[in-house]
Amino acid sequence: MKYRLILFLNFLVFVSNVCAEPNMQGTPSELDAYLNKVPKTVYITANAREKINAGAAVVKLMVLTENKHLATAMADNSKVRQEIRKQCTVAGIKDKDISDAKFSSTPEYGWFGDKPSSYKVENMMSVRITNEAQLIKIAAIADTNPKVHFISNLPEVEDEDKIRRSLLAKALKTAQTKAKVYADELGLKLLPVSFSEEGVIAQSPMPVQRRMKYRMSSSEADMAPESAPAQFGQSEYHMSVTVVYQVKSK
Repeated sequence: MKYRLILFLNFLVFVSNVCAEPNMQGTPSELDAYLNKVPKTVYITANAREKINAGAAVVKLMVLTENKHLATAMADNSKVRQEIRKQCTVAGIKDKDISDAKFSSTPEYGWFGDKPSSYKVENMMSVRITNEAQLIKIAAIADTNPKVHFISNLPEVEDEDKIRRSLLAKALKTAQTKAKVYADELGLKLLPVSFSEEGVIAQSPMPVQRRMKYRMSSSEADMAPESAPAQFGQSEYHMSVTVVYQVKSK
């Protein structure tokens, strides 16, 4: 029994030595020579932005109603959307340019019991507009009706891929300029080896200043519009790129 225990302990020592991390040994000069051979990289991030103007824009509105009865909440939601259509038509917006984009209903449960205490009905509407007066009218609808929330205002863009290429070129040029400055000032040579981009993000000012919290499907989002005034048909596109450079001595 004692002999088996000794063999087992020796086996554990052997395994721990095999699994241990490599042990680097040598003189300081040898270690320095080894580390100098290890590739060194640096990450340079650059951003680009561009304002785009368009002759038309798409406004998204969220209609949110709640009632203890699902049928009543749905009927109330439909009534609000009909009123929005009516006001948009008066503002000169064609009926074909108004659509219901997304619908969902969510039961709300209280602290006790399995039966829902109320139901929330959400419906996303899309409205295509062609002038600033129509945008102001829709903003007024959202500001005066607590059941209507202004979500976004994005211009219609014919060629988003062209915008992406333009922003990518600007961001890469900025990264190259930064790399040249670092290389010249530090006496190094930077060679690009790879890059990544975050993609194009469009941001438009929204003509509403009150905070609201809404839930779509199972996810929650906080909408905190900026206080800047909205500009019809204008959106600012952003792109961020990160370029990886290998550092070498000149």
